[in-house]
Amino acid sequence: MTTTAHAAPTRSRGAHRALWTLQILLGLFIAIASGAPKLWGDPYAVQIFTDIGAGDWFRYFIGVVEVVGGIGLVVARVAGPAAVGLMA
Repeated sequence: MTTTAHAAPTRSRGAHRALWTLQILLGLFIAIASGAPKLWGDPYAVQIFTDIGAGDWFRYFIGVVEVVGGIGLVVARVAGPAAVGLMA
């Protein structure tokens, strides 16, 4: 029985750059537009967490998770675990 090794599909340089750009923009959006308002006490974010009955500690926790996850998406070495963590 013989086994053949299949080469991983290669992406063009343009596709690779486009995906990196999308990943960076998504990471910045999550960190700045989603996580940061929870940390600095934006009235809308405070109201949402009050409506669901969660305390301020939970708002801060979610804010920190989103900021760290967004930064993690930009760092190539931890991008995969950061994406999985943000999905959870």
